[in-house]
Amino acid sequence: MSEIATNRPLLGTDADIEPGQHIIISIDIDPRDEPVSGKAEVVRKADPNRDGVEGIGIRFLGFTGDGHLRLQAILG
Repeated sequence: MSEIATNRPLLGTDADIEPGQHIIISIDIDPRDEPVSGKAEVVRKADPNRDGVEGIGIRFLGFTGDGHLRLQAILG
């Protein structure tokens, strides 16, 4: 992940994923705990020339369990 915020993170990837697609995400925050997981929608494809990274911008659609609270606690 290149940038992370609970609203619209940018994920560095070279996978062929297009805006509008829904993806399942899993983020390992603490190796002693379960990953934060949930569903997201791809809202844009990053342009390496403009953004300095190849990847996708996502919008979280929902989290499994308390994933949203755990992610917010890490981000402050």
